[in-house]
Amino acid sequence: MKSKEKLQPLTAEEKVFAAENYKIIYGYMQSKGLDPDEWYCACAYGYIRAVKLWKPEKGKFSTLAYLSMRSEVHHVITIAAAEKRTKYKTQSFNVRVSGSCNTSNDTYSLLDMIPDFENSLGAVETQMVIDKALENSKERDKMTARMILNGATQREIAKYYGVTIEAINARLHRVRKKVKIELAY
Repeated sequence: MKSKEKLQPLTAEEKVFAAENYKIIYGYMQSKGLDPDEWYCACAYGYIRAVKLWKPEKGKFSTLAYLSMRSEVHHVITIAAAEKRTKYKTQSFNVRVSGSCNTSNDTYSLLDMIPDFENSLGAVETQMVIDKALENSKERDKMTARMILNGATQREIAKYYGVTIEAINARLHRVRKKVKIELAY
């Protein structure tokens, strides 16, 4: 079942099963530090999708439910980032970052590492440089950079991964360092 497909109503048996196990939604939100007022609907949708998909012979229901809820939360974050990107095309490049990972007390943005388009590289060449710089990076570093470029805040990314903002700063520091090295060539 794809996330774009409409869910069919639960059968009577599925309704009973969902009612018996609904606390998994709260367990998931608590484990990821998600505010129930903000994330309950997305998690509940993922949970219902898991109820529809689950077959006892395929494994534990809680595993499928957590994966389905994580997928739905990621989907919501991606859509929100796309809406930000559409509304404010360059806003995410100006996000200032700082933290214990920097060698000085200065703050940096991704925009600081991208040459002036008019005086140096074009937009396409710049994207190629960033892609090349990140090609051997850890997947989580690549995803963090994509989320920042798509308009997500450090706090949103930290919440999504269930880590501290300092951990996100460390990832962004690695990304900035690789982009600077790539720009030096």
